[in-house]
Formats: sequence, C-alpha cells, structure tokens
Amino acid sequence: MSPVMARDPQLFFRAVKNTCKLEKGGIALASSVVDAPGATATTRSARRASVSNANQVMSALLHKLEEKLQPHDDQPENDKGFRVANLLQLITEMVASFPVCSLTLLRQPFGPDRDSGAFVRFALHELLPATAIVGAEARARASVTQRTRALLGVLCARGGEGRRRVVSELCAMLCDYQNIYRPPSFLTALGNWIFLFLSTSSPSRASLSMDMAKAFVDGGVMKALMCAMRRADMTHPGVAEMASSLLKPLEVLVRHSIETNRPPGNPAGAPGASGLE
Repeated sequence: MSPVMARDPQLFFRAVKNTCKLEKGGIALASSVVDAPGATATTRSARRASVSNANQVMSALLHKLEEKLQPHDDQPENDKGFRVANLLQLITEMVASFPVCSLTLLRQPFGPDRDSGAFVRFALHELLPATAIVGAEARARASVTQRTRALLGVLCARGGEGRRRVVSELCAMLCDYQNIYRPPSFLTALGNWIFLFLSTSSPSRASLSMDMAKAFVDGGVMKALMCAMRRADMTHPGVAEMASSLLKPLEVLVRHSIETNRPPGNPAGAPGASGLE
C-alpha cells in the first residue's frame, strides 16, 4: 500500500479513518468484521460504512478511468497510457482487498456499452490489446496490457460472477472474431493472457489449478480457441505469432481434459491412459 499512500498521504489517512476501527489488539479493517449474530450494532454499522465507502471509491475510480480514456487534445498519448495504467493498478488493488468491489466493477455501466458486464468486455476488447491508446509508445502500451492482465486475473481468481463473466465474454469474442475488423494481434493478446493466467494459477506454476481449468473447459474456451483459428486470416503477416498464442492455452486445456478423463488406476503411458482409446 506504500505507493498508494505516497501519492496523496492526506487522502490515504482520511480513507484509513473511514475504513478502520481501533481494537484492543491494535487497528483492524472494518470490512473484516464478521457480521455474526453476536456482533454489536456498532460493528455492524462499521461494516456497512466500510462496504459503502469501498463501493464509492470503486465507482469514482471507474468514472476517472472512463474520463481518462476519452480523447483529449491537450493530453499526450504517453501520459494518457501511464495514467490509465495507474488507475488500473488501483482498481486491481481495490478488487483484491475488498471482494464487494468486484460486483461494482461488473455491474457499473462503462464505455459505449452501458449494460452489466460492460467493463469486462471493454477490458478484453480495448485495454488488453492496448488499442484504446494506439498513439502511445510501446512502454506505455505494455504497461496498460500488464495492468489489465492483472485485473482480469484477480477477477478470475476470486471465482463466482467475476470468473463466469470473464470466461463468457472471452468465449464470445473468440467465436465472433472477424478479421476485417480486428487484426491477428487482437487474438494474440487474448491467447497470451489465457496461457499466462492458466500457467500461473497454481503456486508450482508447473501444474494447473483444477478448478480454474475446469471453469475454462466447461465455459467453452477450448471450442472458442479453435473457432477463432478457423476465422483468422491465414495470409496475414502476423498469423504465426497469433497461431502460437492460441495453441499454447489450447494445449494446456487439452492436457488437463485428458488427465481428468483418465480411468482411475491407469497411469500415464499405459494403454488407454490418454483417455482417447
């Protein structure tokens, strides 16, 4: 939290005053107070106030992000890119610290689409491939892509509605891909994020988190990846990088599907171990 405190110490300590309470053992976040039957009216009101404050902060951050993404003649694209990246980092920290903020992120209208889930759609369409700041230099674009990857990863890691929304929007974009509107670099960005997220979803980074892979397989990501490859323009100069980025997560998900469908007691390499015989 030190980078957040350094940006505006006065604002940070006002937020601490609104979201923390003093206990015998020291200071505790009001949002961590369990609303149990034995809790007092004071702790319940502190919890409600903390949730309300977190939602207000998240809503303000989303409004500020939407404002920064608008075209401004007096704002260089590089400055715009780094400001957008900083806002995405703050939003990621809020979602990671306060689970209730993920609901605000998923349900608040954002961008040209004002319906529920518009932010996830915009993040996958515009922020992940950094097309929202096309005039910025590579460093600023890479920063936006990196922060968007982290935010989408936090939403998926939390499970529930956030994971379902990301998987649903991801499949829709892959299946509806049209190369006349989007270059192969769009698919490259999506494929790279899927592979990166699946590869880092377990502490060992060598095996795949079972529930995460199951969510992606059950959500139709494997079918969507193959659908995108069929729709891609194979004559484009960037098709090699695009194909590699789509095949990597497909290989991971296929391997997981084979492992989970292997008959009990049938080791790898034995007849029928592939689950395909």
